[in-house]
Amino acid sequence: MSLHSDIPFVTEKMDQNDGATRRLQVLSCSASGCDCTKDFPVNGRAKPEEAIYNMARKAGWSISKKAALCPTHSGKRRTQKEKVPMTYTPGPRQAVAERPAMPSTPELTPELRRAVFRAIDAHYDEAAQCYRGIITDQHIAAETGVATSDVAAIRQENFGPAENKLLAEIREKLTKAEQRRDQAAAMIVDGTNMLKQVNADILALTDLLTKG
Repeated sequence: MSLHSDIPFVTEKMDQNDGATRRLQVLSCSASGCDCTKDFPVNGRAKPEEAIYNMARKAGWSISKKAALCPTHSGKRRTQKEKVPMTYTPGPRQAVAERPAMPSTPELTPELRRAVFRAIDAHYDEAAQCYRGIITDQHIAAETGVATSDVAAIRQENFGPAENKLLAEIREKLTKAEQRRDQAAAMIVDGTNMLKQVNADILALTDLLTKG
């Protein structure tokens, strides 16, 4: 026996089974000619609309304001997906551009050794035991076309260190002292300008008092 329900697509009925009577809420498919239903047993109070629809959707039903469709008619019937083997077809192998060969330093021949020696001798201060000015092993290597390590070896063997540590420390201290001097000079200029402005303000105020 079906009973009226306020929930769309849902009716209520009393079901007798083994002499026991139970109350059911029954959701019916709206598709033409389909007699598919889903039962929801009622224990105490009837289930609300949202609870019934949510449970039905989890079971594969499709429910809207216009229809309630069972899994067969909603297209949501759960079937085992056919496993499609994944295949890989390698594409054409791309040509890898060859890296340009790094220019190699020439073999240190006797002629090159003499050229390096002359270049170092032209820029080396024997008394100070260091290069003059900003010259380094890299400069000599670029000038003669040999490896910097070869220049360093010839210099160390025939002349001495590339830089005098004591002179380097003095140059560093001199640079810092010059920076402090420049900062002090800038402060003096700012102070002088400020003093001139203050004196001008004092004169202007004094003039106002005198005229008043």
